[in-house]
Amino acid sequence: MYIACQFYSCPKYGKTANEYQDAFKHSLVSRVSSRFAIADGVTDSIYQKMWADALVEYFVDQGFPAQPSKTAITNDDIVNKWLAPIKQKWHASIDWVKLEKKPMRKAKTEKVGALATFLGFEIVKVKNGSSQPRYSWRAYSCGDANLFVVRNNKLIKSFPIITSLEFNDTPKSLCSLQRPDESISTSMGLIKTNDTFILCTDAMAKWFLIQHEKGDWPWNTLSLINNKRQFNNFIRELRTKDEIEDDDNTLAIVNIIWFDNRKTNRRK
Repeated sequence: MYIACQFYSCPKYGKTANEYQDAFKHSLVSRVSSRFAIADGVTDSIYQKMWADALVEYFVDQGFPAQPSKTAITNDDIVNKWLAPIKQKWHASIDWVKLEKKPMRKAKTEKVGALATFLGFEIVKVKNGSSQPRYSWRAYSCGDANLFVVRNNKLIKSFPIITSLEFNDTPKSLCSLQRPDESISTSMGLIKTNDTFILCTDAMAKWFLIQHEKGDWPWNTLSLINNKRQFNNFIRELRTKDEIEDDDNTLAIVNIIWFDNRKTNRRK
């Protein structure tokens, strides 16, 4: 099996790349596992980009505790234990000496903290004793960053948001400060031949679902994008037509390409 990943990002209109508040990271963790993560820093919080970066980096490096059921919501204890080292890293990244000269900013840092939506995605080899290995996917979500699973040119899974009407201005998010009610939703499934997985933050995800609800195949539109310039032009055109909300946009397309080991072995 071969995994190919394309990643594109674009800041809000009129903003620079330095003002982009989303985050993305991926890694081929080992021969049996790969991880991908996106996060979207919430504008009204503080040091949100640092928090988004810390979330995706930790997930890709350490993963998340596996859940026993196909769809579940983890309890507070599991999530808070997982978040603890990420919060420590965020806290250590702040220049608290400089903040002493900015009492209002310091107060917001201590009382509000950073907020970010989050989506983690991993591909894991399934132990089945066969010469032809099987793979499964697992997704972990808080908020409105979304995963789309496309198979045989059909959308077979949308997680966690299912319809465009579910998007709102106050999505769930993970906080850099201690909160008792943190939760992460999980989902999983088996990978089939030539599956495509699309990860994106809220503005792109809402556009995707609107197009699908109209009967279009937005995954085919996205598959035509081959570089950052094309992605930026695509977002610019959607904004001009008022078809996508003005926000940071993050998109990752993960394609699964299978090789038949039996055929390969026969050729040797």
